[in-house]
Amino acid sequence: MTLKKAYIRLSISILLMVTTIVFYAYSVSKLNLKWSIVGFSIGAILSIFSVLLSIHTVSHKRDIKNLNFFTKHRFEFLDWFTFLSISMMSIFMIFMFFLLPSDVSQTSMVPTFQDGDRILIYHYLYEPELDDIVVIKMTSEKYPRVLGEIDDQTYFVKRIVAMPGDAISFELSYGDFYQILINGEVYQNLYGETYYLKAYQKEDLESDLLGGMVPMNQYLVFGDNQGGSQDSRLFGPVYQEDIIGKVIYKMWPLGRVE
Repeated sequence: MTLKKAYIRLSISILLMVTTIVFYAYSVSKLNLKWSIVGFSIGAILSIFSVLLSIHTVSHKRDIKNLNFFTKHRFEFLDWFTFLSISMMSIFMIFMFFLLPSDVSQTSMVPTFQDGDRILIYHYLYEPELDDIVVIKMTSEKYPRVLGEIDDQTYFVKRIVAMPGDAISFELSYGDFYQILINGEVYQNLYGETYYLKAYQKEDLESDLLGGMVPMNQYLVFGDNQGGSQDSRLFGPVYQEDIIGKVIYKMWPLGRVE
């Protein structure tokens, strides 16, 4: 490694650290990935250490007399070590603020996603849009009607079907089942399925609305599996602050997200 290359990599390391601090201060992502923060910190320490060691080694090249295996190949070692450390920082920064691979461990989005599918989530300054497939952080305090136990690491994958200000109404279909209308139209998913609510679900959801409309900064989300999904028909609208990102790609099996 040359002295010029060492200073370039030192500059890159400092730039990555400063950028990360700025992104973290401005909360450009709603995710709080402690493992990514730890990984980035370790990478930053290793990068700075290896770059400074490289600068010191290059500056004192003539003073090194003992030519053992390490000293003979020290520049190659330090070159690779700094490269791997900076790469580690870059990867963890991408995870923290931009893109995050994850998996689906539920069947509420069948057939769009199957249990075990790998997905890619975009979460940099994400603003929810209609029909986006989103990842939502669920807590029992905010969504007490969710069935089953949930903790601080529980995330649901759903599709946004109604935006703030959209009018929500209900129409009796059969028995005590109602179909839901969004802005006057019966909602159907991509697969032509109509969504139904029981009478008690209709009453709960009506109480969540404001004058028959979705409140500001809240969204209705449904699973694509009409008959097997816990969604806004059960737990009501979700808050924008809990929508952490958008699913943009299916990594395994490979495929686009509709």
